[in-house]
Amino acid sequence: MGGMAVLWVVAALAPQTSLLQVNSYAHLSVAQYRSSPANGVGGDAGVELDLYQRPLRDDDSPLSLQPFLQRDGTIWIDAAGGGSQLDNGGFSSRSRSGSASAGVDLYVHPWVAITASFGGGAGSGDDSNGLHHQSWILRGSAGLGVRWDDVRFDIRYALSGGYSDGQPRTPFYGNFVLGAEIVVQRRLDVVIDVETIDDGVLASFYLEGFARRRLGGYLGFGGGAAHPGASVPFRSAFGKLGVAPWWSRHFGVNIAYQATWNTGPGYEVIEHLLTLVLRSRAR
Repeated sequence: MGGMAVLWVVAALAPQTSLLQVNSYAHLSVAQYRSSPANGVGGDAGVELDLYQRPLRDDDSPLSLQPFLQRDGTIWIDAAGGGSQLDNGGFSSRSRSGSASAGVDLYVHPWVAITASFGGGAGSGDDSNGLHHQSWILRGSAGLGVRWDDVRFDIRYALSGGYSDGQPRTPFYGNFVLGAEIVVQRRLDVVIDVETIDDGVLASFYLEGFARRRLGGYLGFGGGAAHPGASVPFRSAFGKLGVAPWWSRHFGVNIAYQATWNTGPGYEVIEHLLTLVLRSRAR
């Protein structure tokens, strides 16, 4: 009996750890076109599995920040599918799509991390004239992260290629992403990204604060544009608000709303996007 009591005490005092996190997510979007009577609705759902590089310890820091603060890398896989419909003055078009990807974000040294990913997707649909369209894409990336205390800087290079209605897409060889993540006093998380795209640039900023270790709230904003001589000129901007509570160290949720404005030659559209993510950490 004494031996069993000792085992119970040891188990109670042992650090609580997790090896896997499962994120099940869904998006619902509604698009309103300002320059025409067109309206669109779309949605998708998917699941992401994150396998931690080392057992993730449940310490006194916010649960959402624990992987970053503990410098715990991940091996991840993701799969999703969805569809959309656009109605315009009695005419409608529909599309369906699916995608899958996998990647790593691993620390090879307390100060150095490597990242890589590979994935693909395919889509098909019928436009308002009854014509059928098909497309597919393959993409990959590789990058390097440098860590100093609770600050990490990343640089990634990405390349993609594919076909649209049997015609190859012209690859863009200048897709770089520069990113930074800064955690302040284990209660405030700042994430900044800048990405070069074909004929333009995209940028985003996110700020998440934690009132308690199981409750976080965040906001984000950003946008992008292509230069005036681009083949497809555009301008865009977005704002995002979200809340990310955890019921326990094993189960949490992320709920967010985002409004996006896009404009280009002959169109202007505002999209409203709702996101729901269910998070589960397994031992």
